[in-house]
Amino acid sequence: MGIPETAITRRGALAVGAGAVIGGLGLSRTAQAAPESKPVKLTPAQLAGQRVIFSYPGLTPPASLLDQISAGEAGGVIFFGENITSLSQIAAVVAQLN
Repeated sequence: MGIPETAITRRGALAVGAGAVIGGLGLSRTAQAAPESKPVKLTPAQLAGQRVIFSYPGLTPPASLLDQISAGEAGGVIFFGENITSLSQIAAVVAQLN
């Protein structure tokens, strides 16, 4: 007897959520160059931060992490079991991080 196809595991939610966040972060919207404009020069903090994958304890990301993402200073976020209670909860966190 296997797991139903509609069942979600923490590992599955982790993989989906992490992929969405890591793929979606990149440069913040304020740091992205507009089409056909000069490339944006990144600050040293942005260049360094975009090479770091962040994690956090608990169910909600701290304000400091949200600030770093908004400033284009985060390469991605990785989720662990302590960050996930349900598919809808982690989906809301991913939307917030994006």
